[in-house]
Amino acid sequence: GDIGPNEPEDENVPSSPTDEERSGECIADPNASDADKTCIADTAGDETGESQKSDKIEAHPRLSVTMPSSSVTEISQNFYWPLYSTPLEFFFQSERFDDFTPEEIDNRAAKVASELHSLLFFQPVTVDEDNDEVDENASIARIADELKQEKEDWFGDLSGGQKSKAELVRKVFLQDECPGVLLVDETMAPLDPTSKAIVMARLKSFCASSIIIVIYHTDATQESGGNGTLTECVPSSGFFDHNMHLEQGQLLVRPTC
Repeated sequence: GDIGPNEPEDENVPSSPTDEERSGECIADPNASDADKTCIADTAGDETGESQKSDKIEAHPRLSVTMPSSSVTEISQNFYWPLYSTPLEFFFQSERFDDFTPEEIDNRAAKVASELHSLLFFQPVTVDEDNDEVDENASIARIADELKQEKEDWFGDLSGGQKSKAELVRKVFLQDECPGVLLVDETMAPLDPTSKAIVMARLKSFCASSIIIVIYHTDATQESGGNGTLTECVPSSGFFDHNMHLEQGQLLVRPTC
């Protein structure tokens, strides 16, 4: 049972390690060599009290994230959208639209429409039948008008790619700044190659100071090294800086290329 406030702790229950005991604690395969282990911290000191880092151990701080968190935003695979509402209300779900003037509503609709248009949300409107040039203002106005109309299930009628773009706009691009940590769970999977490139470029620009963690399926390739050897790597697509590969319960770091 649980230990009461006045009851002694079970002697067999280990207490939390002290900083000294935690020094050099590693997170790695216990059968791996010292050179393959990555340690949380190394606080061993010499006689002067100054810490010294092992030649074989790379020190890393212990980090934790408590969810939900205002600094962490997740774009998941499971989208929620209310029925019988205007799309615009859900994009700004924390605001009361009954208190807005028509001009304020139009301004918000134009803002969302502009972001959606930049991600190729709808087929753009052209100048005329004989001219394929995109009419930016007409394209944005078309989206803004649709956002203000009450729909039975607007979100449910969208394609997978459109749903991903709508969630990215709602949770990321409509904010004043990108969240400190952005978790993107398979959001790019339903995007066509052109849309995927646009979304990646937009995230890379808007979230330049943030950490973006993407669950993303791609095939590894091989890159030729300077000495003629082949190294397995994952295409960066001009977006990814690092790749963590999960295989048989182990998290492996692979280079990008």
